[in-house]
Amino acid sequence: MWRISFIAVVCAILFLDSTSGRHSHSHKRRNHRHEAQQASIDEKLALEHSVRVGETCTCNQPKLHVVQVSDHYPGRSYLPHCTVLHRCGKHAGCCATDELRCVASEKEKVVLHFFSIKMMDKGQPPEKKIAKLTFTNHTKCGCIPVDPSFPAQSLIYSENMD
Repeated sequence: MWRISFIAVVCAILFLDSTSGRHSHSHKRRNHRHEAQQASIDEKLALEHSVRVGETCTCNQPKLHVVQVSDHYPGRSYLPHCTVLHRCGKHAGCCATDELRCVASEKEKVVLHFFSIKMMDKGQPPEKKIAKLTFTNHTKCGCIPVDPSFPAQSLIYSENMD
């Protein structure tokens, strides 16, 4: 009797061991399949992200940028104290590689009108006037090499894909 139960226990252990191995092997296959599917999904998402950045973030059109007037014209108070200009740069567009940077390829001067106040010495009223201040607006962006010694390509080129 003891011998039969010992054989039954050994058989049960062998059976469980063999099925757990198959289960483990099957589980490994399922995990591998799941990992492959996840990798495929991740690749698809990375490609979609790359396409979206390429379509919307290329370095060709300047973006609106807030500029503090006193940074360009110190010594007076202006109203408004900031203005909006078009700018190229790392926040305006993305070039094809890290070896390139987004800069203005075309610029124009703009004259903007501000209320201007200059505080005078004690006892004198503040000087108030309308100030016509000149700023530079970027009108087109392009990519140039980050390293200025980069051979040949000293010209700015646009990455416009139109």
